[in-house]
Amino acid sequence: MKENVTQTTAVSAQRMIDAGVTLFGKTNVPLMLADWQSYNAVYGMTRNPWDLDRTPGGSSGGSAVALAAGLTGIEAGSDIGSSIRNPAHYCGVFGHKPTYGLVTSRGQALPGAVAPADISVVGPLARSAKDLDVALDIMAGPDPDDGGYFKVALPKCDKTSLKQFRVAVKLTDRRATSTTTYADQLQGLVDKLAKAGAKVKEAEPDLDTARLHDIYVRLLRAATSSRMPDSDIEDWKQELASDPE
Repeated sequence: MKENVTQTTAVSAQRMIDAGVTLFGKTNVPLMLADWQSYNAVYGMTRNPWDLDRTPGGSSGGSAVALAAGLTGIEAGSDIGSSIRNPAHYCGVFGHKPTYGLVTSRGQALPGAVAPADISVVGPLARSAKDLDVALDIMAGPDPDDGGYFKVALPKCDKTSLKQFRVAVKLTDRRATSTTTYADQLQGLVDKLAKAGAKVKEAEPDLDTARLHDIYVRLLRAATSSRMPDSDIEDWKQELASDPE
């Protein structure tokens, strides 16, 4: 797609411009926006600004790096499998995957696309939760052509301290192990919340995360298989035939 130059501005980008945002460039992504790193043969490798030997995540890795390195204060990306949330996490910035149908993806697509991909959304990245709130208010709104989108109309939070909040946490899952260092960091956060007065409760241990993941992967493959080359699909068929588990 290196020779593809769009002749139109995506609706979410235009809304940013109309709100006073200065768009000055595009940031790096992996091939086909389909990896948790940000390397491609055209622009090379993007590295994590906190440790150049580590990945910034993906697919919006360049966006998260630009924020973490202080190059900008607001970014936009799309997310179907953590492409906003993953790089935000890896680079220590903030990212939000909005509810499907809240931000139109009009103009944010490969050439020839005539309909938005299922379960994929457009959303903001920023340096703080407050900035995300501002950015989402700018980006959200009805599609200019079909109008069939949700409105941001959440009730104003009347809570003023952590003592008024209930917090659900999930520290362990037998299907998703974590390092001791990471688990200790999570436990430290839980302890601080509890000390501040929040009502903390661990999520139900029998939550069937394997079933939830299986459903998600089926939805994901249904949404992304159309852009995969036939050779990849044939490889998947052979792999499934040799190892059905």
